[in-house]
Amino acid sequence: MRIAVCFFGITRNFGKFALDSINSNVLAPVAQLDPGFRKIAHFNRIERVTGKRSAENNVSVDSEEYKLLNCDLVALTGQDEVDQKIDFDFIKNFGDGWRNDFSSLRNLLRQFYSLNAVTDLLLQDGGQYDLVIFSRVDLRFEVRLKLPEIRPTTLYTAWFDRFRGLNDRFGLGDLPTMVAYGRRQSMVRQYCSELKMPLTAEHYLLWYMKRSGIATRFLTSLEFTRIRAQGKIIPINNGPGAKLNFRLKRMLEVLRLRSLANPNSRRDMGAGES
Repeated sequence: MRIAVCFFGITRNFGKFALDSINSNVLAPVAQLDPGFRKIAHFNRIERVTGKRSAENNVSVDSEEYKLLNCDLVALTGQDEVDQKIDFDFIKNFGDGWRNDFSSLRNLLRQFYSLNAVTDLLLQDGGQYDLVIFSRVDLRFEVRLKLPEIRPTTLYTAWFDRFRGLNDRFGLGDLPTMVAYGRRQSMVRQYCSELKMPLTAEHYLLWYMKRSGIATRFLTSLEFTRIRAQGKIIPINNGPGAKLNFRLKRMLEVLRLRSLANPNSRRDMGAGES
């Protein structure tokens, strides 16, 4: 099996708070299946992180820490340059789903830029990969990744934090699936124009994958927390009650007794399980 692991977004001091978990709980199990796996990355380069929603107030980051990943192929783009290329002015006309003065919307479009750029690198690398993993680096993986048997044209994502869509921080699948996953900025205008609603990360990802003809399944063994630049941990609710709630909602979704509603309600919705 040939595997590529692709990192995207911003680095956010991951070396202090998340790198050990990435190495032991993601890269180590990947190496067992493919000792020669490739690491590919694109990051939007910043020196400080400020986010209203994340409570990060001008936190300095090490712009060179991406080197800790020892990637085989890596590219960086200054965030000022990224901001000149994203479709912010058009998309903001449809509203602010996070209600924080469009700060999260801008960051989402920046993330889409990085996803598209790392997908370019993946294709330039030219590998005929059987499995491709996409991940942000500001995630602390709490359990060892269990890789499912990969079905063609199927995206595998985390079972939690779906918000009436799909968790957009980590995903895996075959090469064509993950190329589509990485290109998702391509239909943002169509989503907003057709649905007449603000862009939100999780709901849009589910809509986009359905439009792309790609099935979705959930990694029910996967657990990770988000780490802010100052080290604050954003935990997940992964207790028995949360798992039971997930399975009940899945049953209703499969029976078509629970459907997509307003994604801005921030309740979750999904599509399959693994």
